[in-house]
Amino acid sequence: MLRVVIVLALALGCGSKPELLAADLAAERFTVRGKVTAIDGTRLDISHEYMPKIRTIDGTIEDMIPMTMGFAATTSAPAAGIAIGDAVKIEFTIHYGTSAPLRLISIEKLPAGTKLELSK
Repeated sequence: MLRVVIVLALALGCGSKPELLAADLAAERFTVRGKVTAIDGTRLDISHEYMPKIRTIDGTIEDMIPMTMGFAATTSAPAAGIAIGDAVKIEFTIHYGTSAPLRLISIEKLPAGTKLELSK
């Protein structure tokens, strides 16, 4: 509790935007469909569809065009039979104000032939 109060006091004293203060201390969860473009020992890259009105890593609210995002690879992706080129539905969180803000929560392989809109 003391740590949160200290962080809050420091942020207020440094002229942080009040509307971002709560977001800096919390995470938001998102679900999106996409295509796996790379898997290696430490990274899973997913090209995702358009995402309307999300709070980005820097705290602004904006539409996110289709793009590729990198996540720390988890043992669940290869174990679930996920491979490069697969259409997937992912759930992830953005942890604002951290050194590793993107965290993959779940990944689900979609049926073969699933149509994705990966360009805008």
